[in-house]
Amino acid sequence: MRIALNFRGQLANALGGSSDQIEVNSSSSINSILQDLAFRGGTAFTDIAFDCHGKPSRTLLVAVDGEQITDFEMALAPDTQEITFIPPIAGG
Repeated sequence: MRIALNFRGQLANALGGSSDQIEVNSSSSINSILQDLAFRGGTAFTDIAFDCHGKPSRTLLVAVDGEQITDFEMALAPDTQEITFIPPIAGG
């Protein structure tokens, strides 16, 4: 299935754009997509999306079809259309 990916903030910079489309299989999870994106985005992406133990950062927000999710291991629903990745936001 084909899914639209949206990247916000520093993640968009690390990946060289704010959106993409990928082909995934029925057993794909957010974690497997993050691993693929880390390969593509290198250290800049990995430093934002993963903690020091190689697990997805607790501050990374992920929305699947507009709904925030917290279980990154769950397989995506077959009708998933869009995933948005939002890094932590700092301000002052």
